[in-house]
Amino acid sequence: MKLTGFNHVTIRVRDLQRSLAFYRDVLGMKLVHLGRTDAYLDGGGAWVCLVEKANLMPQRKRQEWITWRFRLPNRISTKPFNS
Repeated sequence: MKLTGFNHVTIRVRDLQRSLAFYRDVLGMKLVHLGRTDAYLDGGGAWVCLVEKANLMPQRKRQEWITWRFRLPNRISTKPFNS
């Protein structure tokens, strides 16, 4: 069996609307689906699924690390989205 492509990645978030603002408005991803607690965005063929978990602990208190790398045309400020 050989991998033929990448479909999507799911990210747990504490605040769906705040996360949507970042992925849609800052990174320019296209909103494909918006549910009560989830959203799917298209980033040039690779989809991101955001799932809201309101009681999610902050990253620094969890015992997991996830790194994401996005290719952007030029430097942008993400300062308003850092917690």
